[in-house]
Amino acid sequence: MIKTKLFACLAIPAILSVTVPGTARCAGLDASLSAVGAKAAGGRTFEAFEEIKRAELELWRSMPGMAARRAVLVEEEPAFFGSYTPKAGGAYRPGEPVYLYIEPVGYTIRESGEEFSFSLKADFTLVDGDGQILGGQRDFGRWEMSGRRPVTEFMMFFTFDFEGLPAGSYTIETLIMDTLSDRTLEVDLPITIVGE
Repeated sequence: MIKTKLFACLAIPAILSVTVPGTARCAGLDASLSAVGAKAAGGRTFEAFEEIKRAELELWRSMPGMAARRAVLVEEEPAFFGSYTPKAGGAYRPGEPVYLYIEPVGYTIRESGEEFSFSLKADFTLVDGDGQILGGQRDFGRWEMSGRRPVTEFMMFFTFDFEGLPAGSYTIETLIMDTLSDRTLEVDLPITIVGE
């Protein structure tokens, strides 16, 4: 039997340093980064910080698709964004829950007036070492958020309970879909069920 539990968390926005290679060209990004430097040099650090956030959104929107900043098996349920301990080796005892932590990036951030929103959903499939699909669930999680600031620091957390699996190698294939566009992110992580 396969059971899942989901969790999502927003992070408190953090100051990010933005480095843009000379070959990267985003509309308005160069001007925004120049404005950051000018404002910071003039002692207007709060205004520089706000300019960084505008530049971050421009860079975000220029991404060709979704990606995972982090996608790791973890030891326990995280309390908030970035608070996780990676699970070494990916080996589990029969009945032990599997915790998956993902920080997606590049999803569509829709702007409407003063509101910013995003909408994601997820599927997962469990595959054995021979490539046989053992189970899964479609559209088992949805995350829709809106507010007056664009959310770029976001994490998803999944708990999988794979009861009755015999010892062996498996892959958890998690597909995250942006419901505001055709962007997707697939995260395939191997696990091993070890004997008692």
